Amino acid sequence: MSVMLCSLILYGGVYGYDRSAGPVVSAAETLVAENKPLAQSPGKQADIQVQMSSCSPENPVHSGKSANPASVATPANPGNSKHDSKPQANWRNLKPYRELDGIAAISTGKIFDEAGYGWKPGISYAIAKDGTVWSWGYAEEAVSFPKRLEGLKRVRQISGSFALTTDGDVWQLAEGKSPKQVDGLRDILSIGEMEMHGALYLLKRDGTVWRLDQETKKLARLPELANIREIDASFFSLFILEQNGKLLYLNGRSGGLADENAQPVEVPGRVARVSTGYDGHALIQTDKGEVYVFAPKEKALQRMPQADGAKALAVAGNGTYFFVKADGSVWGWGENISGLLGENRPDMVEAPVPIDGLSGIADVKAGTDHALALDNNGHVYSWGSNMTGQLGRIPVIFDRWTEIGELANIRQAVTQLERPYFVLRDGSIWSLADDRSAYQVQGPANIEKLASIYKLPVTLDKDGQVRIWSDRFTACQTLSLPAPVKNVVGGEEHLLLQTKDDRFLTVEFKPEYEERAGHSVVSKIIPGKAEFAVADPAWTSRVTALYANNHTFFALTDDGRAYYADKSADTPFSFAPMKGLPKLKALAPEYFIRYTVEPESVWALDENGRVHEIIVHKVPPYVAKLEAIKAKTGDAKENGVLAISGRLRITKDGHIFEHEWEPFKRQAIPDQVRLISSVYDYAIEGPGSHYHLLVTAKDKLVVIGYNPFGHLSSKLDKVVVQ
Repeated sequence: MSVMLCSLILYGGVYGYDRSAGPVVSAAETLVAENKPLAQSPGKQADIQVQMSSCSPENPVHSGKSANPASVATPANPGNSKHDSKPQANWRNLKPYRELDGIAAISTGKIFDEAGYGWKPGISYAIAKDGTVWSWGYAEEAVSFPKRLEGLKRVRQISGSFALTTDGDVWQLAEGKSPKQVDGLRDILSIGEMEMHGALYLLKRDGTVWRLDQETKKLARLPELANIREIDASFFSLFILEQNGKLLYLNGRSGGLADENAQPVEVPGRVARVSTGYDGHALIQTDKGEVYVFAPKEKALQRMPQADGAKALAVAGNGTYFFVKADGSVWGWGENISGLLGENRPDMVEAPVPIDGLSGIADVKAGTDHALALDNNGHVYSWGSNMTGQLGRIPVIFDRWTEIGELANIRQAVTQLERPYFVLRDGSIWSLADDRSAYQVQGPANIEKLASIYKLPVTLDKDGQVRIWSDRFTACQTLSLPAPVKNVVGGEEHLLLQTKDDRFLTVEFKPEYEERAGHSVVSKIIPGKAEFAVADPAWTSRVTALYANNHTFFALTDDGRAYYADKSADTPFSFAPMKGLPKLKALAPEYFIRYTVEPESVWALDENGRVHEIIVHKVPPYVAKLEAIKAKTGDAKENGVLAISGRLRITKDGHIFEHEWEPFKRQAIPDQVRLISSVYDYAIEGPGSHYHLLVTAKDKLVVIGYNPFGHLSSKLDKVVVQ
C-alpha cells in the first residue's frame, strides 16, 4: 500500500513546515556541491548595522515542567485567537505502565568514567519484600524499565555487581547473563565492591573483613581489621565501622589498600551510620544523630546540623548530599549535578533545600548522577541523569514508530531546540512538558517561522520582524534589520535571512555562557558582522527552502536546483550552483559531527525517488576556522523513496527506515505523514543523540530515535514496570 505525504515541503533538512499555511523555511542542518560563486552582492556591506532591543513578553512563559492534559486547549480555528473550552489535545501514555511497588530496599551502582565527556551512566536496583530483585539502567544496552533478575531470591543487599542474600551467600550479577553464586563465600553480613581495584570486600558475621580479587578469585583476610560492624565502599576507597563506633578510612586512590593503612576518621562521638559516594565523599552520623560531611582529599570533617536526626543518608557525584528527615521529606545540598537539587537552583547549593515532590520517604540512595527514593508504601521515585535508563520510567530510545499524542493545526515542527516545539496555524507556539503533555508558550504571537541559533529560539512573525528569545521564551530581543524578512534559518554561528525583496543577509552572533544545573548553556548572544551574501537575483525569488549545517547555508528552488554558500575567512557568503544533480525534490542535511574536520553528508532526493549523498568538507581540512566549503556528489544510495529527513527515509510503498542506524529496523507505517523534523546532536567529545518528530495526517505525533525527554529529568516521578 502506498503512503502519500500530505502538504509536504522539506525545510532545513526536515519536512517541518506546511506550505499551505504561509511562506517557506525551516531549521538548521546540511548540504553541498562544487563550482564558482555567482553574481554580485547587493547593498553596501559597510553600512549594515544590526542591533537588538528588548521586547520582553507581557506574560511569563510556561515552565515546561508539567502540564495537566485535561486543561490543555488548542485553537479552535486557524487564525482565531480564541481557544476552544474543550481540549483537543489527546495525550496518553505510550503503554499502560504500572507503578513498581512492593519494594523493601533500593540500591544504585557507583560508576565512574573520568574521561566521559558528558557520559553519565547509571544503574538502579530495587529489592522486593520477597527478596527478588529488579534492575534497570547500565547494561550492555540501556534498560529503560525494571526487569526482574531471574535466579535471585532472599536478597538483602546489592553493592556494584554483587548481591548478598539473607542466608549470607554472595551472587555475581553479569550483564546479559544469569546471576551466578560465588563459591566459597558463606556467613557474609555485608559487602562492598571497590570497582577501581577489581575487589569485593566482605564483612563476615564474626566481624572479620575479607578481600576477594575478582581477577584471580583469591580470597584473603585483612588481619588488622576485627570486631567490624559495617563496611561501605566507594569506587576507590573503603569505610570500616568498628563495633565500638570508631570509623576507619582505607584510601584506595593512591593504591595503598593494605589494611594496616586504614586511617581513623576523628568523629566526635560514636559513629552509627556512614554513606559514601563513588569518589569517597561521605555523610557520617553519630549515635546522637549528629551529621558530618567527610571530604576524602582533605580528610576533613564539616558539621551539617540541618541534617541532624536524619533517618537515611546518600551521596552522589563529587559531593551532592541527601538526607531523609524524620517527617519523610528529602533534603539536599552541594553540587547540583544533573539538576539533582532542582532544575532552577544554582550549580552549588550551600545549605540544604527540600527536594520537591517527595513525602513519606523511608530511604534515599544516589548513583553518580541520579537518585532514588523509597516511600513507606513500597514505591520508588527517581530523578537526575537517564543516559542509560537509570530512572526506570523514561525510554532512552524509540527504536520503532512510537506515537506520543496528538495536536491539531500544526504548521511547523521544530526539533533543534532543547525540547520539541510546534508552530500552529494561528501563529501560536506550543511545546511538550517533561511528562509529554502539551502546553502553549506564552509570549510569542503571530509567528510565521521558528528557527534557532546556539539552541536559542528565533522567531519570524507575519510582519517580517525577527526576534531572539531566551531558551524558555521568558524574554526576547528584536533585531533591527535593513529590510523586512520573509524567511530565516539558523546555522552554527550565523543567521541567514531572506528579505522580502529576496536578498540574503547573514548576521554573525557571539555567545555568552553560564553554568546551570551542572551544564554550560548559552545565556545570550550578541550580534556581530552583518553582510549581504553574494547571490544571483535571477534565482533568489524562486527559493522554496533554506538549510544550514555546521559550516554554511543551502537553498533549493522551485525548479529543483540546489545552491550552496561558499565562504572564505574575510569575504561574505557567496552562493554557487550545485552541479551534477538531477532535478531535486528535497534536501536533508545531517548535522553531524561538531568540533571536527570530518566530512558531513547532505542527502538529496530527486523527483524519481532516488537519494544522492553530497559530501561537505572544509578546505583546507585541518583548520578550526572555516575558510571555504567544497562539495562533491556521490552516487544514488537508495531508490523508491518518497521523503527524506536527515538519514530517515519514507518509501513510496509505505515503509520507514533510517540509513545506517542499526537500532531502527525497516517497518511499515500505519498513517500518512505530513511533517517531519529531525535533529542530530553529536560532537567529538561525549555522547550524542538524534531523533525525528513526525506529524501524521491524523495529527498524531510520532518520535523515532533518542527520546528528547529521555536523557535527564530534574522532575522526579515514580519508577514504572513496562
